Amino acid sequence: MKLCDITLSYPFIRYQIDVTHFTSRYSTAIEWLILESIQKTHESPEYLGMTIEDFFYRLFGIKDTNLMIRPCLLDLRDMGAIQTDAIYDQTDMAQAQMSQLHLTQDGAQMQRDGKLPGMASTDGIKCYYDITDSKLFITDKDSANVSDKCRGVPIMEINDASEVIFPKVQVTDGLETLKKQKKKPWLTADTVIQSVVPSSSKLLWRNVFRNFNVGAGMQCSAEGIEDSDINAAALDFVNLHIPDASLPEIFTNNPDDDFDVLEPSDRIQTLIGQMNNKGNLFIADAHIGSDSLFGSNSGKQAVKLCIICNAEKTSVKIDRGVITVFVTESLLPEGYVYLDRTRAVGRGAFSLSAGNTVRYAELAYIPKKTEADAEKIALMCAKSFSRFSEYAAYIAYIGRKNRFHKAVRKRSVVNRRENKLSCTAERGIHDAVQKQVR
Repeated sequence: MKLCDITLSYPFIRYQIDVTHFTSRYSTAIEWLILESIQKTHESPEYLGMTIEDFFYRLFGIKDTNLMIRPCLLDLRDMGAIQTDAIYDQTDMAQAQMSQLHLTQDGAQMQRDGKLPGMASTDGIKCYYDITDSKLFITDKDSANVSDKCRGVPIMEINDASEVIFPKVQVTDGLETLKKQKKKPWLTADTVIQSVVPSSSKLLWRNVFRNFNVGAGMQCSAEGIEDSDINAAALDFVNLHIPDASLPEIFTNNPDDDFDVLEPSDRIQTLIGQMNNKGNLFIADAHIGSDSLFGSNSGKQAVKLCIICNAEKTSVKIDRGVITVFVTESLLPEGYVYLDRTRAVGRGAFSLSAGNTVRYAELAYIPKKTEADAEKIALMCAKSFSRFSEYAAYIAYIGRKNRFHKAVRKRSVVNRRENKLSCTAERGIHDAVQKQVR
């Protein structure tokens, strides 16, 4: 059975990540020629002793190797395609030999594929890491589902983002998924991720409403939560009033068997307000009030009788077909604060538990069955209302009958100017009564 709503707070970390990457490209003719030449040279040792200038001039007619070959050699070295021995920006190709050039394993693969890596660059991405489920969400937008503040029961105890290990594997896997989705122009199927480095991180919280339920043995738990420690923290967190010593202690093995509704006591007026108050007899405790709960009649509705118990003094109020009788006695059964012909609302002290936590709380309830009889209480009220004998017949009549005749509605007229009440009853209940109401 649902007791109330509760907020559970799930920790997230927002990362701003720098991604260093390069994308493969087709090699230029001169790059492919150099890679092919290095491979063939090592397969034919007679070329190893030739200078780079002689080799490319004799075989391919390239005269200025310092201008055409040397820059490409240095680029191929920087991208890891070749290894060079003592070849630098100012090295004369007439002095360097082909034996100083070697293909790397990556370079051999590049030579076979005809593709080379582009220049490395760095782009930023934003992602949210769900610590609880170890899930990563990559997005360019700030998530509206997370907040800077933990507003409920934290699912995990964490104070700072630095306490969590950066999920590098999940980030890399997420980038591979983005490749297939083609959502970022710099991230294509040919892009190679070199590194992912968090540039900033921040702890955030996703605050989620859940039902806080009470079950057999008055054991409490948040919806979907089996961890007893979290449920114990939730029981401590919910806003429940400490029961007054005068309240009856109520025991139940299973609230679903005994109650239609069980809620915190500050919801008691809302519960009564939600009742189907279409009858004509209502009994309530004075602290509940009458105006906001029962309202007044309009049109051709039946006259209502509201009996307010534990009032400061005995009195009667009649307003637009609503007769409100205030009595100082406590006419309701122990714990009840509202009663009509079919339903009741009560308030009592309950013992709730979750994990190792036990909490005594004041709760409002609607019992599935009630032994109290509103009609008998109304008749008792009529007997004790001798001071206002002209009203006792009305109270008794409503208490006995399930409804009024339409004509009864017409009998009450309040003359505010003369401050007099004129009552005309039908069928012998009251012929005519006029009395000053003080």
